[in-house]
Amino acid sequence: MSARTAAVWVLFALFLLGGAAGCLAAGAVSGGSGEALLNELRACLTLPDGGAGYFDALWQAARAPLAVFLLGFTAFGVVAIPAVFFARGFLLSYAIAVCYRFLGLGGLPAALVLFALGAPVWLPVMLRLGEQGMSGSASVLRRLRGDAREPLRLGRSYFLRFGVCAVALCLCAAAERAFIPILLRAVSGVLPAGLGG
Repeated sequence: MSARTAAVWVLFALFLLGGAAGCLAAGAVSGGSGEALLNELRACLTLPDGGAGYFDALWQAARAPLAVFLLGFTAFGVVAIPAVFFARGFLLSYAIAVCYRFLGLGGLPAALVLFALGAPVWLPVMLRLGEQGMSGSASVLRRLRGDAREPLRLGRSYFLRFGVCAVALCLCAAAERAFIPILLRAVSGVLPAGLGG
């Protein structure tokens, strides 16, 4: 197994570990704490356009991948990039698990639409950027430790891959903006009384 493949698997494992931690944390949430997340879900269900504008959706989809990309330029990225993956997994599963905990099985479709609709796009983008960011961070770290012969892995292809990933995230945000309101209306019939609007 190559170092790049290993990096992808380690980052994915940290994402899943964060997801497991998010589920455990959601189990410990008191009624008042979970109510804030449910109020956010209620607000999205009552707005005619589903809530977020395009740039809000873009920021939601792109903030973690952008952090991973930028951390690839620093030696600190060797530690911080895995932490971003753990945190992203934690936050995603926490939001979904709290909705499930307080709304039951009927709240799960709305939570998945609202929080995970873009995951099939942003997760592979994050993994791609994470793999190249870990490689870039490691090369910066080796140079800082005195290995002047270590080539920086921040060339043209690094930025080209980021550009492709950025386009994918822009399309993801546009798709979320278009489909979340439609899908939320479709699943609002299975939500518990008082939440579906």
